[in-house]
Amino acid sequence: MGEVRAEARQVVPGTPQAAYDLLADLAKRRALLPEAWRDLVVEQGGRGAGTVFRVTLVAGGRERQYRMALEEPEPGRRLLERDLGSSLRTTYTLEPAPGGSCEVQVVTTWQGASGIGGFFERRFAPRALAQVHQALLAKLAAALRGGEPG
Repeated sequence: MGEVRAEARQVVPGTPQAAYDLLADLAKRRALLPEAWRDLVVEQGGRGAGTVFRVTLVAGGRERQYRMALEEPEPGRRLLERDLGSSLRTTYTLEPAPGGSCEVQVVTTWQGASGIGGFFERRFAPRALAQVHQALLAKLAAALRGGEPG
């Protein structure tokens, strides 16, 4: 057993605050979600810290349901989502980049399984989830350019 990590990053147009606003507001983020994320339902709040939501991830031939709590450890710069039923954590970090743009990094970590299942999880899950993150970042970039996300 050990920590499993999936990461993606992309420079997107616009300021960190503009990108943060889209990510922190689940009504707006819904349009950014790739097909792998399904059935997002807000249970409490809807924007920023204190928001609780359910969502299903379909990736790598597997389907997993999460109940997530949104936190703002550094408002305007860092969002944290943690699954209330597992060790899964996703952090969005936004930094200014040259030319008035923003670099967005998405990192998901969790405690992996042991044994042969854990071996395959560590081998394949990070790549599959990084592709899901990259698809979200591409939609975020399109939305910040003023186009349709997708």
